Amino acid sequence: MKKNNIPTEHQEQAALIMWFQSAYPAIKNRLFAVPNGTNKSRASASRHMAEGLRPGVPDLMLPIPASGYHGLFIEMKRAKGGKLSDAQRDWLEFLESKGYMSVVCYGFEEAKEVISKYLKGE
Repeated sequence: MKKNNIPTEHQEQAALIMWFQSAYPAIKNRLFAVPNGTNKSRASASRHMAEGLRPGVPDLMLPIPASGYHGLFIEMKRAKGGKLSDAQRDWLEFLESKGYMSVVCYGFEEAKEVISKYLKGE
């Protein structure tokens, strides 16, 4: 990859899922995506909202208690250039207040480190 070709958030998150599946085979399918950020038509978005879709919910959830938390939520951003919305910030603060580790990770490497430390109890 060229130096100035920064991976997209999708590429970063897909790489993280692939790494997790390999690194943690006993729990490989327990890190899952919450598809809030997908592009939807107005009708589809309305249908999804009626089903419980909520703006700002973090991208990934690992429902495994560790490190004194109930589970881990990750909001993925590109390694460079990603910004949090007010709704994302609100969700992260809310989840943290309820006993979940809730973090923003800028890129695959940062998310990989967070998950590894979380599962080790660090």
